[in-house]
Amino acid sequence: DTIVASRKPLIVHNGMLDLMHIYLRCIDELPPDWSTYRNKVSQLFPYLFDNKYLFANSPTLNSKTDKNITSLSSCFTAMRKEEDSSSVKV
Repeated sequence: DTIVASRKPLIVHNGMLDLMHIYLRCIDELPPDWSTYRNKVSQLFPYLFDNKYLFANSPTLNSKTDKNITSLSSCFTAMRKEEDSSSVKV
C-alpha cells in the first residue's frame, strides 16, 4: 500500500515475475489475461521502469554494455563508467 500510495518510480531489473508475485500476494488474484493485468499494474505503478528492458531495447543504452549483455552488473558498470567519464575533474 505504501509503495502504491507514494506514486514514486518503481525500478526493477527483469522484474515481470517479481511484479506478478507482488500483485498476487499484496493486491489481488492475477487477472485472467495479460491486457487486464498490464492495465492494472500501470494504474498501480504509473512510473514503472525495467532497466533490463531499457538496456536491451534502447540503442543508446545498449551500446554502453559489453557485447550487449544486459545483466544488472553490466548495466551498473556501464552507467558507472558513463558517470565517471562525465564528471568534472579538478
